[in-house]
Amino acid sequence: MFHLNQNGYITNWLVIGPFSDTGSQEGRWEEDYLKAGGGENKACPKGGDKVGLLNRWEPLFGADDKVDLLPFFKENNIVCYLFTYVVSPNDREAVLAIGSDDGAKMWLNGSLIYNTRIARPAIPDQEKVLVVLKKGTNHLLIKLEQYQGAYAIYLRFLGRQDQSIFSDLQIEIPILETKGESPKEQLDGF
Repeated sequence: MFHLNQNGYITNWLVIGPFSDTGSQEGRWEEDYLKAGGGENKACPKGGDKVGLLNRWEPLFGADDKVDLLPFFKENNIVCYLFTYVVSPNDREAVLAIGSDDGAKMWLNGSLIYNTRIARPAIPDQEKVLVVLKKGTNHLLIKLEQYQGAYAIYLRFLGRQDQSIFSDLQIEIPILETKGESPKEQLDGF
């Protein structure tokens, strides 16, 4: 389990991509590249899970507020997916604060909660969406579009009333179990 960073941002994810083969921006946005594994609204991957022949979910561990994807995906006109398990100690309403470069779709526990196609730089807390976190494990999937230039996202949960940072949330990045390897040895393989 991981904690949020000091400003409450989620910096540890599973990531997969790039995907770009539909021939159009609209097609790329609407295409469910995870359909072979049950679809975008049913995603619950583990690090190492494969999607198609060339892509697999890999852990991405960051420290800064912004998750910068450009070092991993140099191509333009693509999408990638980010996934994490958000563990909440109780049921609660929260504000999901998002800053994305470029557009993003987000699913929380299988429900589409955010869908904005836009070309823009990522700025912390650009948009806010009211959500409900359930006690225990919550599945958060992001489909992030890249036109050109920078490629990044900021994401955190805040209190509904006072916009306070939730310091008691934890993040889980499950890794496929490999016979005879410790979790550290498994992560070293990525």
